[in-house]
Amino acid sequence: MKKALRVILRITGIIVLVLLLAAIIIPVLFKDRIKEKVVSMANEQVDAELYIGDFGITLFRNFPNLTFRLKEMGVTGVGMFGGDTLASVKSFNLVFDISSVFSESGYRITAIDIDRPVVNAIIPEDGRANYDIVPLTEEDVTAGGETVTEEGTEEDESDLAFSLKRFKISNGGISYTDETSGMKAVISDLDMMLSGNMAAGKTDLLLETDIGSLDFITGGVRMLNRAEIHAVFDVIADLENNSYLLGENSILINAMKLVFSGSVELDGEDIVSNLSIATADTEFKSLLSMVPAVYMEGYEGLDATGSFKLESVIKGRYSAADSLLPDVNLTFTVSDGGIAYPDLPESIDNINIAAAVAVDGTEPDRTVVDIKQFHFELAGNPFDMHMQLSTPVSNPAVDASFTGSIDMEALAGAVPVEMNNLKGVIDMALGVKGSMSMVEERDFDSVEASGSIKMSGFELGMDDMPPIGIDQAEFNFSPQYAALDKLEIDIAGNAISLTGRLQNYLPFALKGETLSGTMNLYSAYIDLDTILSYMPVDTTVSAEDTVALSVIRLPENVDFEFLSLIDRFNYSPLEASNLKGNIILREGVLMIRETGLQTLGGEVALNAEYDPRDSLDVRLVSGLSITGIGINESFNTFNTIRQLAPVAAGMDGDVSVDFDFTSQVGEGMMPLTESISGSGRLRSDEIQLVSSPVYEKISSVLQFGDYSNTFKDVDVNFEVRDGRVYIKPFDTKLGDMKVNVSGDHGLDQTINYLMKVEVPSSKLPPGMSSVLTGLAASAAMLGVEYYQPEIIKMNVKIGGTVKDPEIRPSLGGEEGASGVKETVKEAAKEAVQEQVEEVKEQVTDRAAEEAEKILVEAQKRADMVKVEAAEAAVKIREEADRNAQKLIDEAADKGMLARMAAERAAEALRKEADKKATQLEEEAARQADKIMEEAREKAADIKG
Repeated sequence: MKKALRVILRITGIIVLVLLLAAIIIPVLFKDRIKEKVVSMANEQVDAELYIGDFGITLFRNFPNLTFRLKEMGVTGVGMFGGDTLASVKSFNLVFDISSVFSESGYRITAIDIDRPVVNAIIPEDGRANYDIVPLTEEDVTAGGETVTEEGTEEDESDLAFSLKRFKISNGGISYTDETSGMKAVISDLDMMLSGNMAAGKTDLLLETDIGSLDFITGGVRMLNRAEIHAVFDVIADLENNSYLLGENSILINAMKLVFSGSVELDGEDIVSNLSIATADTEFKSLLSMVPAVYMEGYEGLDATGSFKLESVIKGRYSAADSLLPDVNLTFTVSDGGIAYPDLPESIDNINIAAAVAVDGTEPDRTVVDIKQFHFELAGNPFDMHMQLSTPVSNPAVDASFTGSIDMEALAGAVPVEMNNLKGVIDMALGVKGSMSMVEERDFDSVEASGSIKMSGFELGMDDMPPIGIDQAEFNFSPQYAALDKLEIDIAGNAISLTGRLQNYLPFALKGETLSGTMNLYSAYIDLDTILSYMPVDTTVSAEDTVALSVIRLPENVDFEFLSLIDRFNYSPLEASNLKGNIILREGVLMIRETGLQTLGGEVALNAEYDPRDSLDVRLVSGLSITGIGINESFNTFNTIRQLAPVAAGMDGDVSVDFDFTSQVGEGMMPLTESISGSGRLRSDEIQLVSSPVYEKISSVLQFGDYSNTFKDVDVNFEVRDGRVYIKPFDTKLGDMKVNVSGDHGLDQTINYLMKVEVPSSKLPPGMSSVLTGLAASAAMLGVEYYQPEIIKMNVKIGGTVKDPEIRPSLGGEEGASGVKETVKEAAKEAVQEQVEEVKEQVTDRAAEEAEKILVEAQKRADMVKVEAAEAAVKIREEADRNAQKLIDEAADKGMLARMAAERAAEALRKEADKKATQLEEEAARQADKIMEEAREKAADIKG
């Protein structure tokens, strides 16, 4: 007996030793082989960058099976998503059947465990998803939906096979952002366990999922805010026949639990379902947990009474090929509901709701949405609503009414909201009954749409916003129009009165037809400084720094006219009176007509047109008229004047200006100063040079002393182009001196002017007289006899910058000492005049040849611009066709709705591309015309 025991113990020891040795040796032998297989397969399957930290193989974690463990693994994008992490995991475990490791038939994976996975899925506005990382292979080439392969070939079976019994995720996070639809979902603290024999033909699958926080936003509305979810699905799966029977299944969202039962069967590409969905409990409070604001603001202390019930049946076939959907029947009721927060004085009582939805999957036009009752009472005031929608496909018909009174102060006292001093009463009595066909045929007599909305005593205070009060407001509705009969509003002490009317609002809302209307505004005084003082500093608009707003595209189906009259207006440093505005929005273009104000001692009138329809070249076309406005005040008030006319610094006097210009529009919807192009005229009886660095430098050089600093009878024509203001020659007087001024200055403060001065010898300023005496002495030293004429002519060239001007005076039109000589030798110039006339004819012939050459070269450049634009337009359209077809191809296997959405998106893509291509061609044509126009002007100048 003892001998037998010793033999058993020895054999047991040998087995244990063999197992220990195997646990040590096997990972070493097969580590590189398995890792190489997994990594190489992954790299072959994705168009991205895969990185792996440490890895290892062990028998101990899932003994006796083999565990291949990857640590710190992730996938980053390439191309436009380069550097962005698509997915990462703390650890990724593959559990292999130990027997398959020694088999030649391939490795079998029995379990997958993922710890702390993070997924970041993004679909930008162009529709190219960052998770679309599977590259095309030869097998992806299809014909009629079938994979094209060479005849007689067979696909190689994978060396990896799945025989899963467990799939587990621990502490995961998922972020999904779809910029094309405005949808975003964020999942945090995700734990999931899927268990069952997934390799068997029939199996019982158990899926448990816990989500610590789920945020879901769609269309700018937050549907779920940090919702907690727990889901359990027990499914009897017949994998061979694609049939699934639901056992005990439920989803708990916050405090509301939904129970599922029924079956789902896959029939080829179709899905046959017979599901029932109902609520597990009927407490009204559990339903309120689905409302983000309610759930996040003291839900635990909420006192809610009443019951609710949700029942739904989904039954029928989904078939993309036959355009079938299953029938859906849903009923929802709330009985005797009430809401009261312990720290708030008011409550919402007698909440009763009865609604039903019946969707006919075979004939969608038989679908009916019926809200039979929606009733609640707030501070003793009842509110009722009902609505029924039928025949939604062929001829949507609506029958709805809204009646009741809502006290906003009582509402703020019943439900926690982030608003201060919310007061006011809204009285509503609205009814609408009609169909789309009535609107399309403009049979408004058959449409019942009438009623009113009235507001009184309304007050609203919000952080970083000015307080708003509405003393009275009244909106009235009919089938033909919606009228704002009265709106008395107070914004931070600024009283404003509004009235107006909207025409064709039903066709606009239902069919997107053109909405027309008018609005009238009146205010005795608006102090914009007071309004802006409530807003954060970084969002306040000032004369120096405007808010960065992108260029706004205006709706083309709105025809609206806004008339305003403001007696007094303040927006530091601007103070204005009698501000009148006539703003028209029509066909996507914003027009300003006969708009003006009185300010700075004068009047300003503006006509402008803002057209953003060409997104490649958004321009503002304006006509500005200024009468009798002070130079000094306008320079200190308007930033644009400081940029366009820096030489006006230190000047004073009243001027009148007419200026027609065009410019591109940039951020803040403000004109880009460097793009302004136009012409105008400036007039003034006199302009004083109070503190001008330019005049002070001239006075110093020419020794004007206390001579006059006032220009008389100024009449200037000017042009603005390429960031510079060009002044055409004009005559004026500076004291007794006749002055002719011409030249230009730039936005960079550089100046380039020529002053031609004529002054009687008898009226010379003392300083200039001594200068000329010195010049006469210098001429005598040169052997030239100089006699001072009755009229002294002098040229003064002004260069440098506004703050640091350079002054270069000369006599007789030339600079320096040579100017003195040439002045004295004027007679010698007359002697050679005859020779000059002989040369003129030769110069004229050469000028004609040069002008023709310029026109030929310009035509070549203009033609090249058009050719390049045409080629680029072809590429834009071809690229759009390829992308459009790709959208349609990718949606081919995703069902009818996906295909329809893809076709609409493809059509929109083609239209947008065609529009951009057309804009490019039109812009090229404009550039070509401009090239030829400039060439013709240059040729004309050469010919003289």
